Amino acid sequence: MDLMLPGLDGMSASREIVRAKPRVPVIIVSALTEREKLLQGFAVGADDYVTKPFDLEVLLARISASLRRAAKGGSSPKAERREGAIQVGELLIDTDTRSLRTPAGEVPLTPKEHGLLQLLLAQPGHLFSREEITESVWHHRYIASSRTLDVHMRRVRDKLREVQAEFTVQAVRGVGYRLAPVRAA
Repeated sequence: MDLMLPGLDGMSASREIVRAKPRVPVIIVSALTEREKLLQGFAVGADDYVTKPFDLEVLLARISASLRRAAKGGSSPKAERREGAIQVGELLIDTDTRSLRTPAGEVPLTPKEHGLLQLLLAQPGHLFSREEITESVWHHRYIASSRTLDVHMRRVRDKLREVQAEFTVQAVRGVGYRLAPVRAA
């Protein structure tokens, strides 16, 4: 993915590819070498970031390595998408009724809780930055002084606990959140 595509923001396109097809590796190839762009690339889910000019053989080796990792599947649980539902293990988000379900019970979700869980379940185990979550769910920039995201994540964590889910929302201080197995959190 090139970040400076004509008429298209490569960072947003990368984020959407990762969200829609989490198993497809994304390598950003860009002339933008600033540290912030590189970190933003990884934050949106890119597997690698190569700056121009680059050695073609090195790029091909990085592509091969990314494809090998994708083929192995990694150790994170994978989300299964069905019509009207997203499921990871026994945890199911019913997108039609906006509810969270496990064999132990069911709880309703507010629109923001639903959006947060949809994002987290799209890539279980992936660490989403606060900025990425805020932009995706609230559709505006993250404000560091706001506690809104933390309050919503606490409520999501409480609902996961209420239905005895095998997953919880794990906070990584100063970075963001991820869906993690209860035993690993």
